[in-house]
Amino acid sequence: MSYRVVQERNGHHYLYEATGVWDPKTKNSRQKRKYLGVCDEDGNLLKATCRNRTIVVSRTMGPHSLLVQLLEDIGVHDRLVDAFGRSDADLITAMAVMRVIRPGPLRQLEEQANECFIRELLDADVDLDSRSLSRSLARIGNDLDRRRRFCSSMAADNGAIVFDLTSLQSSSRFLELLEYGAEYRHTGLPQVNLGMVHSLESGLPFHYKLYPGSVSDVRTLRNLLAEIEDMGMTDVEFVMDRGFYSKANILDMLEHSMGFTMPIPFNRREAKELMSASVKPHANTDNAHMFLGSVVRVHDSVVDIDDRTIRAVVYQDDDRRNDEIRTLFARLDDFERAMRRTRWHPNIGKEVFAGSYRDLRALFDLSEAEDGTVRTRRRRNAITAKENRCGKLLLLTTSDDEWDGLLAKYRKRNDVEADFGMLKSDLEGGVKHLSSNESAEGLVFVEFVALIARTELLNRIRNSDLHGKVWVPDVIARLNKLKITRIGDEWRLNEVTKKQRTLYETLGAEPPSESYET
Repeated sequence: MSYRVVQERNGHHYLYEATGVWDPKTKNSRQKRKYLGVCDEDGNLLKATCRNRTIVVSRTMGPHSLLVQLLEDIGVHDRLVDAFGRSDADLITAMAVMRVIRPGPLRQLEEQANECFIRELLDADVDLDSRSLSRSLARIGNDLDRRRRFCSSMAADNGAIVFDLTSLQSSSRFLELLEYGAEYRHTGLPQVNLGMVHSLESGLPFHYKLYPGSVSDVRTLRNLLAEIEDMGMTDVEFVMDRGFYSKANILDMLEHSMGFTMPIPFNRREAKELMSASVKPHANTDNAHMFLGSVVRVHDSVVDIDDRTIRAVVYQDDDRRNDEIRTLFARLDDFERAMRRTRWHPNIGKEVFAGSYRDLRALFDLSEAEDGTVRTRRRRNAITAKENRCGKLLLLTTSDDEWDGLLAKYRKRNDVEADFGMLKSDLEGGVKHLSSNESAEGLVFVEFVALIARTELLNRIRNSDLHGKVWVPDVIARLNKLKITRIGDEWRLNEVTKKQRTLYETLGAEPPSESYET
């Protein structure tokens, strides 16, 4: 049975013919709409001849079709429906897909939606004008229970997870969590901290949280431990960077039976002892192995923290060590040449070490030369200590994985950090323009879903023969050329090229069909 629906948008009225269709996936009925034309508020078509005309509209379809399929394949859209209902799930999905394809100011979303086929792909009439969008984001951001329900549904029962914390700077006076934190001296802006949790088993992020800008990494991790337990996750291993290394964090995780793998900072006593103890084992050829084309030397040891004995593995990557030593001494020579052209003054050290040479502060003493330039003297012990660290990685872990599995797991977090960096870049462009704390929370959630979509696309690229040949922008650019055109009442897909079809199939997606009726 069909019926007519009048939809108002931006002061105009549009007439649709709606038909109920059974959806076997959601086991519920949904609407399939057919556009009839512009009408008045009572549903009367404004021109009697408008349905007999040939109407030609062309829209971009390629990347939107791909990303919608990926989100459906990994169950994200269904989980959004379960948590938020169909209307908000469609809005979140549409926004997330468009943010992956063309991140930019939120005020451009309505225009972007009108230029693409996203509404038709989702069979949803999502409203993206500025006022409606602000209300929708505030509604999503104000509903913590629904957002937690979605995140919990994405969590696995166990396995290795990466936790990372990054700061977002903003000048907005509406964000309640903004506080002056560690980055203030570099940016001059207050910050909010964003914690993100990523599963190495599924390859996808599954949880996030905003923290006040002044909250330390230690307190953040303690809160996260409780939230992970509430999600029902057991036998979890955190893979973290050295910023989380502290006795308090380590003892907290051991107390909660949470596994972990993290680097030991080189300035810690344990690191110095491990590096000294690894010199002879690394010289033993029995401990030298091939890993991803490089010689890696391995020393398996332990460290004592309070009354706990914990496994520690010292790695030396010979190729990376040679590259880092070469880079180190190239930097030293470059600095010395620059100082021979620089005039001396009493504050020269503060000046030069505040810029691009900040990392060399501990490696040089500066004084005035006879010709009035800067004389440099290398601190041999400091440089030798830095040279000894080149190519070294010291991992503290509760894992009993073999050395190569442990190293592979830790290196995976580099890809995760790159994904977090992309999320941070996209968010900082939008959060500062929002008018309330709730709408900012809503945007963070939308960007989180966008990160899931982008990460799934990255994973499929990495796991295919496209790896090293194309990246996300390349895929989007190639599929952006795929358009769909409406002629009369029917949408007709432009010709799908062989390269586009191969791209869809390589990424595990179905190329769009030749026609699409609305």
